[in-house]
Amino acid sequence: NANPAVGPAKDFTSPPEDTNGGMVFINPYLFAYGNNGLVRWSKLNDPFDFSGEKTSINISTDKVIFGAKVRGGNSPTLLFWTLSSVIKLSNSATGESDELKMTKDVITSDSSILSSRCVVEYDGVFYWPGTGRFFIYNGIVNPLENNINRNYFFDNIDMNKRQLVFGVKNVAKDEIWWFYPEKGLDAEVGCTHAIIYNVIENSWYDTS
Repeated sequence: NANPAVGPAKDFTSPPEDTNGGMVFINPYLFAYGNNGLVRWSKLNDPFDFSGEKTSINISTDKVIFGAKVRGGNSPTLLFWTLSSVIKLSNSATGESDELKMTKDVITSDSSILSSRCVVEYDGVFYWPGTGRFFIYNGIVNPLENNINRNYFFDNIDMNKRQLVFGVKNVAKDEIWWFYPEKGLDAEVGCTHAIIYNVIENSWYDTS
């Protein structure tokens, strides 16, 4: 309107163009990730400033797809998903220095992920669909068993539109829903089906 309350945008210092996978904020740092397994973090209490010599780490040769905060370890501790791996980053710095020292721990190099919006956290446990099976992380990565509609899901999902896949949780029903696009539809058509996992009952179903 005529009297905007928002001030001018502040430019990034050393803009993270190569970290086009996404960003995750863990107070007081902003982490950005993307191509070639690169993870960068901002200066203390300044999420706009990514300058500095020791503010990045390569955790993989794959693109980093998603990042999230996890419990345990020296803060900040994060979990990152690449196209083929799950990697934990922990701050191993000691003393009162403001400088982070991030150490990586490869949880698994034998996983996959459908999209950057398909990871769902439920009670501190992470669930997500890969490209051929479902996974769960509760300290380690394991396949999530699905003998009901796993084949139906992977036979009918349109992998050309896999980035449209997204997951949400319905706490009232103890369920996780993943919405996905089906094969054989026009390019403009988005998600048309959902596959659902009940966390308490350890059961599956699906719906249009």
